Amino acid sequence: MILYPTLLCVTIVAISLVLWYCRRRIRQSELALLHRLMARHDIPVRAQVTVLRIDYAHPSFKTMEEWLSARAPEPDQSLIILLTAPEWLCGIKSKNWGAKAAVLSASQCHPAWDTLVRSGYTVAEWGHNRVRRFTDQQLYMSHSMPYPPLARQDAIEL
Repeated sequence: MILYPTLLCVTIVAISLVLWYCRRRIRQSELALLHRLMARHDIPVRAQVTVLRIDYAHPSFKTMEEWLSARAPEPDQSLIILLTAPEWLCGIKSKNWGAKAAVLSASQCHPAWDTLVRSGYTVAEWGHNRVRRFTDQQLYMSHSMPYPPLARQDAIEL
């Protein structure tokens, strides 16, 4: 009688370990592919790598443009922008955002970039032993911005 629950638990643990190992291997292969693509475009590999897919025809393009223009470059982050736009606009944005991010034309970049970002997502971020994907750039912007410091009158006194 006690044999069946024990066998079931051992089977569940074995399946969990196999799934964990497969997921870990997928993450490692994604990271290796990312590093090869970054080397192909001479983009430095840093502790945190973020890939943004931006379409200039999308309504959020203006918001993203303002955010990227106001954003200070972070020393431990590589920011890569896959820009779907005409070549002349990609050239202009590459000059404007060049110190903060590597801008790649989505029409001319390697198809593996789409594999890394995955369909349905617009932002992929690798760092601190985890991968995060966002479906919306504005969601990423609100998640990545630090919280503003509390004003003196907002502080709770005990």
